[in-house]
Amino acid sequence: MEMSDVQCSLILSNEIATVATALRQNAKWAFVGVRYDDEDQLDDPLLEEFLALRQKVLYWGEWELVDPLEYLAPFLDAVKSQEVSGPITGTALASLWKLLTSNVISPSTINAAEAVRRIVSAVQDCRFETTGHFEDEAVLMRIVQVLVACVRSDVGLLLSASDVQEIFFAMLQWCEVGSGTSGSEPSRVFAQSARHMLGELISGLFARLRMCRVPDLGVFGGRPGNRNPLSRSRSGQSLSHGGASMSPTLSFSLSEPGRASPHPMLVCGIDPLREMFLYFVALATSESKSASVDDNVLFALRMIHTAVVSAGEAIAEHRSLLSLIRTQLFVALNQALTRPPQSIHAAVFQVVLAMYKLFGDKLILQIECFFQTSLLRLCEGKGCYTQEHQEVALEALLDFCGHPDFLRDMYLNLDCRIERTNLFEDICALLSKMAFPVKAPLGAPHMISLEGLLAMLFTLSAGCSSDGLTVKTPPDPKAEMTEYADIWGDILLGQAPKLEGLLDDSTDQSGASDYEDNSDPIVRTVRLEKMIKQRVSVAADHFNRDFKKGFQFMQALHLLPKDNDARCIANFLRVCPLLDKEMAGDLLGERDDFYKQILQTFTESFNFADLSIDMALRMFLDTFKLPGEAQQVDRVLENFSKVYFKQQVNGVVKEQDGVHVLAFSIVMLNTDLHNSNVKTQMTMEDFVRNLRGLNGGVDFPLEMLQNIYRSIAKSPMRLQDLALEVPVVRWLVLDQQGETERGKMIRLLEISALDRDMFSLIWGPTVAAVSVVLDQADDLTTVQTALTGLKLAAKIASYYGVDEVIDNLVVTLCKFTSQLTPGVAKPLVHFGMNRKAQVATEAVFFIANRYGDTIRIAGWRSIMECVIRLYRLGVLPQNFWEEIDGSDPTATEPALELVNEPESTQGSGGGGSVGGMFNWFSGSSRDSAPTPEEREAQKRTVKCIENCNIRDLFRDTKFLQLEALLELVGAITWASGSTEGSSPTSQPVATDERSASLALDLLLFITLRNRDRIHQLWPCVHTYLEGIMSHEEGGPFASGFLIEGAILGLLKVCQRLLPYKPEVADLLLKSLELVLGLDPGVVRDMAERVAMEVLGLVKGAAAFVDQGWAWSTICLLLRMTATSPEAFNLAFEAFVIIVKDGAHLSSSNFTDCLATARSFVDRSSRERPEIAVQVFNLMEDMVRWLPNWRAEEGGTDGGGAGAGVNGDVVLPAGETKSGAEGWSEVVKALCSYSLDSNEQVRNHAVVALHRAIMLGESLQMDVHQWGAVVKHELLELVQVLVKKVAARELPQSDKTLRTAVKTLSKTFLLLLGQLRTLPTFPAMWLEILTVFQLCCVNRNDDLSEAVPEEVKNMLLVLAKEGILTKEWVDDRGNSLWDATWRKSRGISFGLDPEILKTWLGDAPVMVAQVPPPQQA
Repeated sequence: MEMSDVQCSLILSNEIATVATALRQNAKWAFVGVRYDDEDQLDDPLLEEFLALRQKVLYWGEWELVDPLEYLAPFLDAVKSQEVSGPITGTALASLWKLLTSNVISPSTINAAEAVRRIVSAVQDCRFETTGHFEDEAVLMRIVQVLVACVRSDVGLLLSASDVQEIFFAMLQWCEVGSGTSGSEPSRVFAQSARHMLGELISGLFARLRMCRVPDLGVFGGRPGNRNPLSRSRSGQSLSHGGASMSPTLSFSLSEPGRASPHPMLVCGIDPLREMFLYFVALATSESKSASVDDNVLFALRMIHTAVVSAGEAIAEHRSLLSLIRTQLFVALNQALTRPPQSIHAAVFQVVLAMYKLFGDKLILQIECFFQTSLLRLCEGKGCYTQEHQEVALEALLDFCGHPDFLRDMYLNLDCRIERTNLFEDICALLSKMAFPVKAPLGAPHMISLEGLLAMLFTLSAGCSSDGLTVKTPPDPKAEMTEYADIWGDILLGQAPKLEGLLDDSTDQSGASDYEDNSDPIVRTVRLEKMIKQRVSVAADHFNRDFKKGFQFMQALHLLPKDNDARCIANFLRVCPLLDKEMAGDLLGERDDFYKQILQTFTESFNFADLSIDMALRMFLDTFKLPGEAQQVDRVLENFSKVYFKQQVNGVVKEQDGVHVLAFSIVMLNTDLHNSNVKTQMTMEDFVRNLRGLNGGVDFPLEMLQNIYRSIAKSPMRLQDLALEVPVVRWLVLDQQGETERGKMIRLLEISALDRDMFSLIWGPTVAAVSVVLDQADDLTTVQTALTGLKLAAKIASYYGVDEVIDNLVVTLCKFTSQLTPGVAKPLVHFGMNRKAQVATEAVFFIANRYGDTIRIAGWRSIMECVIRLYRLGVLPQNFWEEIDGSDPTATEPALELVNEPESTQGSGGGGSVGGMFNWFSGSSRDSAPTPEEREAQKRTVKCIENCNIRDLFRDTKFLQLEALLELVGAITWASGSTEGSSPTSQPVATDERSASLALDLLLFITLRNRDRIHQLWPCVHTYLEGIMSHEEGGPFASGFLIEGAILGLLKVCQRLLPYKPEVADLLLKSLELVLGLDPGVVRDMAERVAMEVLGLVKGAAAFVDQGWAWSTICLLLRMTATSPEAFNLAFEAFVIIVKDGAHLSSSNFTDCLATARSFVDRSSRERPEIAVQVFNLMEDMVRWLPNWRAEEGGTDGGGAGAGVNGDVVLPAGETKSGAEGWSEVVKALCSYSLDSNEQVRNHAVVALHRAIMLGESLQMDVHQWGAVVKHELLELVQVLVKKVAARELPQSDKTLRTAVKTLSKTFLLLLGQLRTLPTFPAMWLEILTVFQLCCVNRNDDLSEAVPEEVKNMLLVLAKEGILTKEWVDDRGNSLWDATWRKSRGISFGLDPEILKTWLGDAPVMVAQVPPPQQA
């Protein structure tokens, strides 16, 4: 923040006064020596300078135009004066610090650069007389503060490279105990404070990279970062303590500021910062083993961390610093991990974590290598000094996993790249392995690993919806490539393989026809490359057994072209990371021309430019193992020599043979120095002597050979990496690769696009590990942590539709409910005392309620098993039963009641179904009364069950996806004891009818809750009900209790669903036919409840029943239940609702309704004749309805359902009745009941018959039908009645006969116009007269009067209609006139032709024009 002129002047004035006052007040000790007497003290030149400066300050105007050297001079003189004591020097230093930190001197101030340089120089030349140890250290600390302020202030931008060098070197002097001014030994406290201030200095300098424009002049020449700090000479002043050295010589280059820029320029340039960074890297790489060295290494790591954090991502923008980090820093970090202190390990991991978070996109390859070679090995316990070191490594891994992008970055940029390792999978496998407690209790490593797994799950769950929905995911790529694509060459060049041409046909569309893939093409390409990588892994395994067969296998997978191509194979050997190096060496050592071509192409693929021959050879041999035969080795090294000689830049080696000889010698030197079988090792002199004159006739440069010898002696060329040791050349290769396209990190726009793939890879070991921790955990905190992990896994699995995960979790968690098994002593008490079992049970139902869509058969079976156990123990909440029983779910829920071990008194029988069985089960325990502790445990159990919300699980099934719903239905049927669809090894849990009845009611309840999906659900329910109703004796369903529940439940489902979904009527009512297969006695035993449900069905849903077979079943149930006195009224009420006023009559149910009516008359005529009378009235209603008859297509194909039952009148299947035929059947039925022995029934029947015949005129029947009714029904009825009256078989039957005669007479007269056309009419007429004649034989007064009257009326009508004439003859010519009068006189003597004259008068008797009789 800039200061105003007034503020600057005030600050300066205050500091002048402070120093001047110090000079005056301490006259006795302010100046050293006795040069001045008392009178001369006030004339001290230092004091005079301050006083003079004080006067000038008052008159200065624009502060930027004031030369800072003018007002700094007194302060600088005081600092450099040897005659000033320590306190005054400290005061002057404090003033300088204030002027710098207050920005009194700004970069825009005139002569500001020179001013800050003067301050640095004066402070470095600070001299003062010692006063005391503590006072002197205070002055030294002021010196350090001023130097740091010079750098961190705004004016510090103007410092040159040499200024920064001087400040840094001066700071280093005070960072060691035992260094300081002559005669003083700074304390450790001062040294630590100085180190802290050095950290401030580093922070300020490297922060400039973010805020300033920094020129990168590349003073090293060539590739930046080539200088190796490990080999630098340590000359110059040594700050030693305990054998530790911290001051290698630093050589900085001064760089001038460039042209003006909108961003401030850091004058010193990048070089001092790089050298500082390099210094600390070198310090961290120290190989000495001592406590002081460890302290310096830790200090270096902290300074590196400070530099990285301060510079941020800007540090990676400078190629020289980035190369230094990629190579030498990671070497130093790996080296530091070999030291014992845990603090060093923690510091290393924090440095890597900081680099990842700030500029990890440029270090992805280095981070991969660091993890694979160092961190994961330490996490596994390999190379650790103690378990605490392993814990530090695991905590570091936890820090990485906790970063929201780390796991996705590793999977996308490593696991999904063919040439890289599967770091994400390796991390998950490691954490899962470390979380497993193997033969030991849970410890810190297990818990840290568990937290790591949870961090992974948290990351993957962050993008998942919390509402339990399942997202549509793109289909997996095909398992095989359809054509060859040259992926190896592109990868070798650091380019992404061109897979776009394979995208269109690489997707497996099976089961994904409804998914439209609109995903990012990059995501599709990445997933395809991951698939190819999996194929490559299999191919590499074949190669490692036999490379020739491996090539054939890869050609079959289209990973190599069909025709052998040396270039493709060579590129494959360079790129594939899974190859066995020994097998690769054998291939490259083959003598065939094709393999020689592969070797040549393979070698030419390396870039050896700017590398020494030993480093180039290390790079070459790091990719394979040299074969064992000398000829093969020579052939390999010869190819290396050709390539290296062509690519060398400095031309040190004169000819190709010289390279060959030198390379062979290096290989031999490596064997000689590092083979334990070699007793006498080669010396450097021997190595040099052996190569004399072999460089094209001259010697190789001595320094080069010595460096080669030292390099091989220090770091052997190994085939396999040792723990925490990575060849330096590996880091160089990674640095080269880091500059390519494949060496940089990419991120997706949709960060969670690959989360499902990631979860699919890790869920197995993760869930297994967390489950084991849960199983062995004793404390509740650990249990809750493990359950949190399992819930997260369930959330992710549900969101991405990974079904098997939820099943696995549910089955695992349900194991903890085993204590609730009935038969175990006091299960409620034991469960209530086991907190782990309680929270696990709650977790089971939490998962089931939240993520039920992805639960499959195994999970649902475990849940149902748990529910059955709770039911047997009687601890299911009362509101659970009320909901399922259909009670008001909004009613206040009753409090839970505690049940005392009900299983001990539970019998095998019992209770009703649907409603009756849902009573709260309770019983008295045969054990002694529970103790207070046991009762509290029981209460905890009941509270736990209440928290499980089991009711919601079944109530909310309407929200389940169809597949999950069907799986639940299957689990319920399995739990009931059904073996339908079960595997041979699965054992149902319901061994008693109560549990099976619970399953039945749950099934029916779920059916009602899912009425919108009844079409898909009902086939399963139907099959289950069929199994119950067709039970075998002794089977799991051999129970009238279950059959009753099935019938009642089926009727209840029909009641509730038919009004809501009429279109499912056929589907549901078809299941009612299952009742037809039952023994009538079974239905009779439950008749009352069945009749009640049928009544409810008829009341609410009769209008939706339109199929004959359905009505046949309903009517059959009415007839069957009517046999029970308790159910008779209910059944009759249902029948009345159907028939009365024709409310629900139809052509499809008329016959069944008539059969049912006859059944009710048969069962009520003797004891309850009033019911029969009502039925006759209903029959009249049926006749009145007949004009509405409509023959339906297909007819009543189910009419046969009632065949043979209680006199049903049925038609053959497929035949259609007409209204007339229905009327005829009613007439027949009434005629039959007109002969009933009960007078009331008989009389009402004949009256109803009369009315029915009268109503039949509206049906437009043909004459033959009417003739049949008159002759075969009415006439025969009268004949039978006459006989029975004569035989006195029917007491008081005269009235019935008289009504029947009247009915016959009225019918005859009513239909006379039609009957006269029948050829049988004369015979019918004579037969009627004969029957009437018999009626009069009985000599009954009523009949004697009624019959002649009826005959007279008939005669008159016949005469009036012109039928009864003298010319009326039959087909044989016999006179019907004579026959009529002859029979009439037999009825009554008064019936003769004279009556015609009496009634007709003198009117002529007309002869009716009767058409000729039809032939019979």
